[in-house]
Amino acid sequence: MNTEMPRRTVLVVDDAPENIQVLSAILQPSYKVKAATSGERALKIARSDKPPDLILLDIMMPEMDGYEVCKRLKQDPATQNIPVIFVTARDAEQDEADGFAAGAIDFITKPFSPLIVMARVRNHLALIGQRNKLRQLSDELEEYRERVAAELASASASQVVLLPDPGVVEEIAASHRLSIQSKIVPCSELGGDFWGIKDLDEDRFVVLIVDFSGHGINAAINTFRLHTVLNSGVAPDENPAEFLKVINSQLNELLPMGQYATMFFGLIDCAKDTLTYASAGTPSPLILQPDRGAMHIGNGEGLPVGMFDDSEYKNLVVDFPTGSMLLLYSDAVNEGKTKKGDRLGDEPLYELIQEHLIIDPPEQLFDNLIDKFEKIFAHPMADDFSVVSVRRLHE
Repeated sequence: MNTEMPRRTVLVVDDAPENIQVLSAILQPSYKVKAATSGERALKIARSDKPPDLILLDIMMPEMDGYEVCKRLKQDPATQNIPVIFVTARDAEQDEADGFAAGAIDFITKPFSPLIVMARVRNHLALIGQRNKLRQLSDELEEYRERVAAELASASASQVVLLPDPGVVEEIAASHRLSIQSKIVPCSELGGDFWGIKDLDEDRFVVLIVDFSGHGINAAINTFRLHTVLNSGVAPDENPAEFLKVINSQLNELLPMGQYATMFFGLIDCAKDTLTYASAGTPSPLILQPDRGAMHIGNGEGLPVGMFDDSEYKNLVVDFPTGSMLLLYSDAVNEGKTKKGDRLGDEPLYELIQEHLIIDPPEQLFDNLIDKFEKIFAHPMADDFSVVSVRRLHE
């Protein structure tokens, strides 16, 4: 296999044939040499299918001097990257200034010194090689960036499918007279948060919210793993504690070491006016009574799912009559960094919600809270942001 690099091509442009002969004799042992005795001929060769790698261009030529030739080369996108070294018998600062202004990269003065000619040509061709390599690497990097961006966009679109179908949400809301609202904003193209809701019968439905450790690609992959487990039907929907226990056992086998998820699973019984729930290390669920301006802080304690294979969970039951609102959120809310540079914290969050609970109409409470979060948190957020509310409407 022949791995020898092809020889570079140098175009020598001079109206004096003897100068072309001298330069050709110096260059030909190391390079391919093309020649032109006029500016027009030089432009034609430069624009051909096999352009030169470098041009040695005489300044003083009839009809079209070297300055004009160089300007035309630099104005043409097809030839603007070919480096030009001016060949001149003059050594004046103004000549050099005019040459650089026209686009030349260097000068060689007559009479020619073979060592200087070879050194200048060799150095500039080496720089060209480095520049072309950088351009190639830049193009490859841009292609890679575009490919990754397209793949992330595709993955992000696929992840959206994991969220409840809007049509299904509307059906559940209509069936049980609910107002269901959600806001999920991943901190990057992909996130590790999602939520779900499922109808059990004419009186009961279940709701869950999940936040995987970390964020980005790894967390997003884990959401697909959990979604597969949820769709397998192995967990008992009617017992939140047992549900989390089974999910924990399944995820413990699927998740890489050190990865886990916090999770809330609740069952709302509209006939009994109760919420039965179990938590696995989530922020405290909030049960709001907008009509009375009251707030009950639930218990989010519990070992995250996927952390240990033998974790146990317990059911908690609270009143959830008509008019009640269940507010679930990821830790990006209670632990989110504000624009002041500090963490919001649980108590300030509860005070903020209590304030809106008193002054906001129930139908505006969720949207007003989201607007408030948008104003107080620093952006972009360092973690995936999720808020879900389920409110029972009055008859």
